[in-house]
Amino acid sequence: MFLSLRDKMSLRLVNRRLYMICSDPYLWRNVVIDDAYHNTNAPFIKSALRTCRPHVQSLSLRGQLPFSAYQRMILSFDNIHTLNLYGFQISVNALEKIYSALHHLQFLSLAFPYGFPFSREKYFAIFAKLKKVVLVYNYFKPVRFFKLWLLNNCLPQTFIVVSTYGKQYWSRNIHHLPNVTHSAYFAAYRKFRRPLDFDFYDVPEYSLEIGPNRSESVAVTANGELMVTMRDMITPMNNDVNQRYAVFEDKAVTPGLSVYNSQYGVNITVLRFSSVIVSLESFRMIVKETPNVLEVSLRGSIISDCLNAYMVPLSVHCLKLRGLDVSLFATSSRDSINFDVERFWNLLSKMKYLEYLSISCFSLSPLNSNSRQHDGRSAGVLTDRELAVKESVIGHIKRMTRLKGLHIFETIRTEELDYFISQHLLSMISNLESLLYLEINISYATATLKLYNIEGLESILRKCQKLSILIIRCSLVKAIELPVDPALYGNLTHLYMDCQCKPINLAFGDALCINSKKKLKHLLLRHHARLAEDFLDKMIKESDFITLYEAKRDIFNRYDRNRSKNWGKLSVVDCHVAEFSTLH
Repeated sequence: MFLSLRDKMSLRLVNRRLYMICSDPYLWRNVVIDDAYHNTNAPFIKSALRTCRPHVQSLSLRGQLPFSAYQRMILSFDNIHTLNLYGFQISVNALEKIYSALHHLQFLSLAFPYGFPFSREKYFAIFAKLKKVVLVYNYFKPVRFFKLWLLNNCLPQTFIVVSTYGKQYWSRNIHHLPNVTHSAYFAAYRKFRRPLDFDFYDVPEYSLEIGPNRSESVAVTANGELMVTMRDMITPMNNDVNQRYAVFEDKAVTPGLSVYNSQYGVNITVLRFSSVIVSLESFRMIVKETPNVLEVSLRGSIISDCLNAYMVPLSVHCLKLRGLDVSLFATSSRDSINFDVERFWNLLSKMKYLEYLSISCFSLSPLNSNSRQHDGRSAGVLTDRELAVKESVIGHIKRMTRLKGLHIFETIRTEELDYFISQHLLSMISNLESLLYLEINISYATATLKLYNIEGLESILRKCQKLSILIIRCSLVKAIELPVDPALYGNLTHLYMDCQCKPINLAFGDALCINSKKKLKHLLLRHHARLAEDFLDKMIKESDFITLYEAKRDIFNRYDRNRSKNWGKLSVVDCHVAEFSTLH
């Protein structure tokens, strides 16, 4: 039963039968509390904790108060084996008290938003007694944690760091590994989890397994040139699943070479082609040998043929496919390869279990740039043929009823594409009525284009009734009309607008404030100029947001209900624990 803490508490008050059902200990084993101990929530939180205390085994807390406000509450939970603490500092003394009081504690997640204390060695003395520790850290040189882990004899057995640093940073900081008699695992991620718990197939930026009983296995191509490492997937989340992944990187996957035979392929659930040249022939052979694959990514790779051709073996052999990323790739041919947008979406619609998709705007556009240049037609008018293609694509989109997450990325280089994005993109996406998560990220390769305002947001909000997280990022030279009807924002929990918004006025503020008392709890507005003072006053005094940001350039202001303001870089801990984390 997937109910929020507040829903379970409310249902217990309806009648005796629901009270008995919602008092089932199973429903209270995993408890998540956001913004705990805020004044308006204190009575509710107190009642909820009394109810769940005898049963809770996994407790997650997020808040802005000093840890002393949580300490007594945590120490009273006798059966906890998993503890996740976000958004506040915790001292060594407090951590020692927690470990002493919670005799069953095995898994611990901590977030350090203001830097890690100097007494790192004392922390690791406690970490070594646990099975798994996750640190969410946003400051410089997180590799120090890796060094301490090695010096600590690779204890805890599973150690994960979540930071802003990518693969290259971790790869160049590899150190001499100690000889240990136990199995140990280290991984570095860039986010704690995907939004809406889409964390099922995240691959770490860097990972390392040492000791006996390693899950790592290696397959080699027929000519012995390309080694493919396959590992068990261990995520920052506590509910790790038994999945394996394979990442192809740095070298070309040459034609005609079977990368591994089926005895390896049947166990692979993630295929990631990262900065490699992958031929269509090799891709076809690889996916044929991985019938149980759940996610495939071509992001950052070079393909030898049209993208449609790569979708054919996926739709035929990978019948369980749930995630696909084809947002950023290049073609090996210098000549433009014809792309059939109708064929592309027809193939996608046949992937019956596809839930998460990352694409470029080009993959949606019915505009034919080559014919327009030849005929000299204006970018602002669709031909009859282009209108027919658009309607055909919409028909395929409507059949994708399982799609939950969509990430669209594009770097605009032509006026035709800018026109499509502004006038047609959102209206086409609005036909994906099953969406829970939508992110649109638009950048510009040149500033000389004739720019159109983005239309269609109201259509998205009106038709996509399940949409929970909406993120729109684009150049500040683009403007987007924001509806002011409060009902349109009724299902959103997260709203992130990083563009030139119109209007930013009190009517729009009223709509946000009304919904902040319902589901909308996380808001970030980045604007070309500082938001009007009366608008901010309304947001701070009348809203009930858990996180409220005003952002300008690379600096954000985070406000709380006491009107205090914290500033810093935008890539803060909140981004990593999925307040506004990206799908890919």
